[in-house]
Amino acid sequence: MKFRRSAFVATACVAALATGAGTAMAGQDAGFVVANSSDCDTPDHAAAEGRFWNEGDKFTIEDICSDGHRAVLQVDAGAAQPGEGYDWKMEAAGGWGDKTTVVHNYAEGTFVQIRACVYEGSTKLSCSRWDQGEA
Repeated sequence: MKFRRSAFVATACVAALATGAGTAMAGQDAGFVVANSSDCDTPDHAAAEGRFWNEGDKFTIEDICSDGHRAVLQVDAGAAQPGEGYDWKMEAAGGWGDKTTVVHNYAEGTFVQIRACVYEGSTKLSCSRWDQGEA
C-alpha cells in the first residue's frame, strides 16, 4: 500500500510539472521606442519615449522635449492592424517632463506592438518604428 501511494504522488507531481501548474508564462517587454522632432534640442532630436513592460502589462509614454508637441504612445495588440492602424493610444499631456503610465491587462501570450509619436494637436508629426513585445 505504501508503494502505491508513493507512486501516485510521484505521478501527480510529474503531471503538474509537465503542464506548468502553478507557473505563469513569461512574456517579453517591447523595446524602448523614441519619436523625434526637429524642434527638439536633445541628442538625435528625441522628443517622446515609450515602453511596454510585460510584467503587469504596463505602458508608459514620456515627453522629453520642451517643443510644445504632444508625446503619444500608440498600441496595437493581438492581430496587427494594417498600415497605420492601432487599437488605442495614450499621451503625456502635461508637456515636457510629463510621464503617463497605464495598465492594460492582456491574456498571456498576446503580441503587443508599440510606437512613440509626436503630435501637433491631432496631426501626427513623426513616429518611431513599431516594436513588439508579448504579454
